[in-house]
Amino acid sequence: MLVLDWESYQNRSYGYDDADWIATWRQRVFDKTGIWAVVYASLADAYDLGLDSTELWVAQYASYNRSYGYQSVPWNEGAYKCAMRQYTSSGILDGWGGVLDLNKFYGDAAQWEAYATAESVQTVEKRKYKKMECIIQPNGENHLIYFDGSHIHSLGHPDEATAIDMVY
Repeated sequence: MLVLDWESYQNRSYGYDDADWIATWRQRVFDKTGIWAVVYASLADAYDLGLDSTELWVAQYASYNRSYGYQSVPWNEGAYKCAMRQYTSSGILDGWGGVLDLNKFYGDAAQWEAYATAESVQTVEKRKYKKMECIIQPNGENHLIYFDGSHIHSLGHPDEATAIDMVY
């Protein structure tokens, strides 16, 4: 299963045409893999993203208190539809020494397989060597750097990174 984690934390695109950005990203992933990615988001955001409930993995917690073991009927069960639900970030399971995110998938093994399998066999053509290109934000810095495959360029304005990203 491919998943886009759509949260405000460390997400420069959050809050700016979210539904359009996500639709473009999901289409790009599908074009490359043949798999439609699910979107993980909080309940507060999930239904503003223009997605069907089968495309959502929703995070909603009753509290941040520790939750012991899996819950077959998590708090607020049935209040909304989604493919999967994260019902705690403070789960405790026997045999594990820390806290875990605990989730419930609303489907069977065949449905899980469908989320993880390409809709059609993708043929990958051999590509000529292409120089690596990337946009980087150095740790602790407030600016971006663009590497075009042979040179490093400092980007002075966020629109420069957006323009480069749109080209690729």
